[in-house]
Amino acid sequence: MTTGIIYFSLIVGLGAQKVALAFSLSGALSLLLSIPSGHFADRYPPRLVAFSVLIGMGLNTVTAAAVLKFAMVVHVIGELLASTGSWSIAFELADQNRQGAYQGLWRMGFGGMNVIGPSLVIFFAIGLGQIGWLIMGGIFILTGILMSKVISKEREKIPQP
Repeated sequence: MTTGIIYFSLIVGLGAQKVALAFSLSGALSLLLSIPSGHFADRYPPRLVAFSVLIGMGLNTVTAAAVLKFAMVVHVIGELLASTGSWSIAFELADQNRQGAYQGLWRMGFGGMNVIGPSLVIFFAIGLGQIGWLIMGGIFILTGILMSKVISKEREKIPQP
């Protein structure tokens, strides 16, 4: 959220009203699409979902408004999928004998993210400008790839009923 507000107000140059409207629409889409996106994520493999998003982004570049609207929908779906994945990681991978310790450590990571994250976003997005956005994107991509590999290996260790 911090990144979106900074990006749309400082980089794109949208006024406070337009940024507020965009985030209001984002919240409404989150509410409306949460259940269908969960079903979509359960039925299709992650690579197919990511490929579909990339194709859609390439086809929706006719106007800046269309791109922003599409990006908003993609962002909402991405947040919903990430949230769903996060909860399944937190509950599936926890050792059944140490569930509370695992949950506590998992949530502590989110607390650290909330403390350090905004400062890092401001440093990269405002302090470094356009190159900062690229660095941040690279960090997100690298983190996603590494997390996917770690989770895949850990899921293999879980005994199937």
